[in-house]
Formats: sequence, structure tokens, C-alpha cells
Amino acid sequence: MTFRDQSLRMLIQQNLRKKVPLKPEEKFPYEPSLCNWGNYFQERLEIPTGNGDIVGYLTLPQPDSCLFVLQHGAGSSAMSFGPMVHELLSESEHKVGFLSLDLRAHGETSVKPEKDMSLQTLTNDFVHAVQYVQNMFHLEGKMILVGHSLGGSICTEAAVQKRLPNVSGLVMIDAVEGTAMESFSYMRRYVITRPTSFSSVEEAISWHLKTLTIRQRTSACITVPSLLIPSEDRSCYTWRTDLNATSPFWSGWFTGLDDKFLKAACGKMLIVAGADRLDKSLIIGQMQGKYQLEISPASGHFVHEDVPSQMASLLIKFWHRNQPLVLPKKLQL
Repeated sequence: MTFRDQSLRMLIQQNLRKKVPLKPEEKFPYEPSLCNWGNYFQERLEIPTGNGDIVGYLTLPQPDSCLFVLQHGAGSSAMSFGPMVHELLSESEHKVGFLSLDLRAHGETSVKPEKDMSLQTLTNDFVHAVQYVQNMFHLEGKMILVGHSLGGSICTEAAVQKRLPNVSGLVMIDAVEGTAMESFSYMRRYVITRPTSFSSVEEAISWHLKTLTIRQRTSACITVPSLLIPSEDRSCYTWRTDLNATSPFWSGWFTGLDDKFLKAACGKMLIVAGADRLDKSLIIGQMQGKYQLEISPASGHFVHEDVPSQMASLLIKFWHRNQPLVLPKKLQL
């Protein structure tokens, strides 16, 4: 939800104003198998809520390891983390696990009412899904909550309310209160002027790459298909999520986010695409050592899709840094 880089903003606006379909030679090769969830996760879960099912994707951690709980942002899907989890497995020598969840009104989740996109409702969905998976698979180890944009707000809300046990870390990806608030008017124009449909999945992937919404071609092939659904007559593809309908909730998603993030009682890391995204309170908090700050200038808003290998490396180091200290027996009191 955040675009603060002026040059990127201007480039996107210029491309959106063209209203010209991509030429065949401008379309990028697309391999359908890349978007198969089975390439990145062990299990596909349908988590019952009483009002529909939350769909999640799970890879179990090894004993004494860590479970990364991943929550995507508005308009995205659980597959947004597909490129990164592939790298996470490699970086951790297949030790860590991860749970990636589709928000209501996103991906394959079918929870009703889809129009209720308040932060509290989304946080309740998130907590319910995580607790359900913990109980089903008897997961009692440490967890690190990782959220992108709106997902960062949800993870922070759950962490600061202490609604989940064994949370050792909180990671926000390009989620900053002030920057988000400043971007709302631009985001409304962006949502209204973007294409309403695509003739093919390939065209949708090409649009995301051409507008620099996503900067990594393989990531776009993995994640974009899950953002689309066939039209009723099967003649084209439309957006799964009506972002414009969520606009009344935007302010509630991010109001107070900085203070809540700083107050969360666990290890914290904020990853942003540029230092200009930081608010005063976050700058002061970082100088006081209240959280770890990482900047990824080579990426856009979707940091985890643009530089998945770098993201995986940061998360593994963060996990190691925030593991409980275990003293040798002879030093224990």
C-alpha cells in the first residue's frame, strides 16, 4: 500500500495513462507450473471458522527450530511469499517451517462477510488460523510473525495484544504508519486507473513487471496468477480482491502502527525499500536500539518478491539472533 519513491510513482502513473495493450513481444514467458503451491509448501490447509474457511499453506519446522508465520498485504495472497520460502529452506538447511495465510477476500479464503476488512476482524482471523494450526500439528516451538504492509499491521496487532504464545520475533516489511497515510490519495488513483481485467495471465504478469509493481520476473510468475479469477463468461481474468472496496478501512489499518510496533515485547525488525519511508518515532526508536532496521534500495514495495534471497538471509539471521540463550549445564544456576 505504500509508494513513496517519486520517480517510481511517476513511472507507474505514466504507464497507467497509456491505456495501450501490451504488444506480443513485450509479454514475458510464463511457465504455469511456477505458480503451483506444491513447489513451495508441504500442505494446503482449509481452516474452518464457522463462516467459511481460511486457506493457508504450511511447511512444518524441524524440532527445536522456528515457524515463520507469514501474512501478505492488501490485494496480494499467501503465494506472495512463495519466492522467499524457497530461499528460506535453503538458507536454514531445511530446518525452519512457515505458515502463509490468505486474508479474507483474498486468494482462496472464503470467510464471510468479505466486506468486513477491519484490522480487528483480520487480526481475529489471523490469530484463529495460527492457533488452529498450532493445535492440529502440536507446534509448541518459537514463532516469528512476518507481515507485509497490511500484513505487518495484523502481525503487530497480534503481537502487542499478546494473543499468541511463543512469539519470539516480529518482522514488518515496508509497513510504516506515516508513509501509508500519505499515500492514500495516490493509492485511490492507482486502484481506479489500473486495468480492470486481463485477456490472459501472461498479460497480467507483464503489466506487473512493466509498471514495476513487481521487479523480479520469476516472482511475478509465481505470485500474480493467485491475484486473478476468471470472469463469469471465462473470456478474461479479473482481480480476486476489490481493493477499492477496502478503502474505508485503510486508515484503521495503519493508525498507531509505529507505537504498537515499538511496544511489542519481542525481537523486532523493520525492512523498508528506502530510508525516506521512516517516521520520526521510528528513527528515534532505531537510534535507541528498540528494533533492527534493514533497507533494501534495490526493491520496490514488494521487497520479499523483488529480492527473495536477501529477505531469506535477513530472516534467518534474525531468527538466530532472537533464539533463547541456553547455558551449558555446568553454568546453569
